[in-house]
Amino acid sequence: MPMMDRRKFIFNSLSTSLALLAAGKSKLLLAQQLTPAKNLPNNLNIETFHGLTVKLIDQIGMTMSDGYKVPGKPDGMGVFQNDDGHIILMRNHELDDHDEDLGPYKSHQGPTKYAINRNSYGGVTKVILDKNLNVLSSHLALEGSMQNCSGGVSPWGWLSCEETTQKGHGYVYLCPYDGKDQSSAKKIPSYGRFNHEAVAIDPQTLTAYLTEDRGDSCLYRFVPHNKNDPFKGDLQALVIKKKAKFNTSKGLRVSDQFDLDWVSVQSSDSRDILRKRAQKKGAAIFSRGEGIAYWNGKIFFTCTDGGDNRDGQVFVIDIKTNTLTLLAESTKKSEMNMPDNICVSSSGTLFFAEDCGDYCHIKALTQNGTIIPILRNKNKGKEIAGVCFSPDEKTLFANLQKEGATIAITGDFSKF
Repeated sequence: MPMMDRRKFIFNSLSTSLALLAAGKSKLLLAQQLTPAKNLPNNLNIETFHGLTVKLIDQIGMTMSDGYKVPGKPDGMGVFQNDDGHIILMRNHELDDHDEDLGPYKSHQGPTKYAINRNSYGGVTKVILDKNLNVLSSHLALEGSMQNCSGGVSPWGWLSCEETTQKGHGYVYLCPYDGKDQSSAKKIPSYGRFNHEAVAIDPQTLTAYLTEDRGDSCLYRFVPHNKNDPFKGDLQALVIKKKAKFNTSKGLRVSDQFDLDWVSVQSSDSRDILRKRAQKKGAAIFSRGEGIAYWNGKIFFTCTDGGDNRDGQVFVIDIKTNTLTLLAESTKKSEMNMPDNICVSSSGTLFFAEDCGDYCHIKALTQNGTIIPILRNKNKGKEIAGVCFSPDEKTLFANLQKEGATIAITGDFSKF
């Protein structure tokens, strides 16, 4: 089958599986099939799908190569590969100005000259791994930012998003994965100032799609005027045609599809008003937009507490047809329980991490409509974040936020 036909087939299969899920017709492999992971510290209480293994990469308090500590609250994360074939993890830390104890500094250390804000402890760390997933080096890549939640991989490096609008914050930062220190990181004001969650880049046009973690959030895109200057352009908000300020979080059916418009908006460096400005122009409302990913001409994103049951939704934007479709809406917590970060494998299987008050999972949503819990955190109420694949898709990386740990899950993911 030609490549484009195969990709179209895979996407149609994925759409069908998500529709089956939301209709309550999908098959669910229960968590009883998970088995305890071995050779982990006592505070990591993990079960995995049989055949998968888990390795601890590093954890809060360990000393990095630059002499600073591994910070706490690891969140969104992206994978890159250097010319030597080494895996590079670019990892957010969702810390603020009250998290000194979880920050990177030892008792005799303080912020470097590159810190954005000397009184905040959020940022990004860079971890380089060899082929056996051993840490070769690690250091600060962004320092003094605040509540770095998720972000996204881009052609220019890791895009780290601040989930806050405190004074001086609320931006996206570009952190090149080949940077030697924080000096190479830079703020991208054109992506707007708001409660950022995550970003996905359309590699064809370099348009950035951005989620906002608010109960009355909007969905944004930034359209460059010129691909050679990708951070100059137009910031826009999604509008449902003929449905001004349409609330997508309730009353929808799976497969509901809407034609889209986009309206230009302008953010403020002093007030948290972007979504209000957008909604005055008719922008649609989403309930807590979070994980977002590009795949095969589509933008997938989650609304963590969207839906009539408030257990989560998955939407997709078809870039070519300029339409929005509800692909999934959880009808019970065993299906999806507040889906957050997502990634999509090359074969079209959607992987999502849960941010819930129960036992959080990483789950795979397969092409035949099966939801498979592949990892369970048995520390109740402890969020899982940062799901992302190694280039060969034999390892899925993730963060256990409250435990301050980054893990590598290895096995045959092609069966999902």
